[in-house]
Amino acid sequence: MKNQWINLFAGTLRVKVTGKGIERFLNQLTRSGILIWNVKRHGTEAVTFQINVQDAKKLRVPARSSQCKIRFIERAGGPFFLRRIWTNSGFLVGAAAFLIILMFLSNMVWGIEIRGASPAIEHQIRKELADMGVKHGSLQFTIKNVDLLQRDLTDKVKEITWVGVELRGTTYHFQVVEKEEPEKQQAYTPQHLVAAKKATIVKMFVEEGESMRSEE
Repeated sequence: MKNQWINLFAGTLRVKVTGKGIERFLNQLTRSGILIWNVKRHGTEAVTFQINVQDAKKLRVPARSSQCKIRFIERAGGPFFLRRIWTNSGFLVGAAAFLIILMFLSNMVWGIEIRGASPAIEHQIRKELADMGVKHGSLQFTIKNVDLLQRDLTDKVKEITWVGVELRGTTYHFQVVEKEEPEKQQAYTPQHLVAAKKATIVKMFVEEGESMRSEE
């Protein structure tokens, strides 16, 4: 298992050898100390096997003397993997940049919806939200969580009783309940008292001002 990992990192080649001197070729490899494995015969004049990358150049002399042809049919391992990565580095960089931009855009605020508020209160809420950093184009991770936004809005906008805050995707949704102000009682100014019928005033008691009467 250890040798397999070493071969994987160092790189391996799968070789196909054809010719009538295959037996002589394999014997020369063995005598030269070249390690081969996964040897498979394909008829009488073809064989495949695997070798380490560093032994590739050592096959030329035995191949010539045995009148065999060699062909590398498969490459595997660390060096070839790194070469493929380097060759496709432009694609990988582009893909990584696309993912980064996509994540960046998906974490921006693209919408703010406010419901239940009058135009004046909505304007005030949007102003407070802008001061808190909640505006179009802001990054979500720089903004307070929805619970803190709810608390701060309720504290700063005195005209609202409650506000619900929800973040769906890239849009903040605010549901507002405004305070119901009691109707102001009409203030009465000093007025004349006019009797509905003719009568005789027997006595008048005035706490402030001067008593006056008019006969018509």
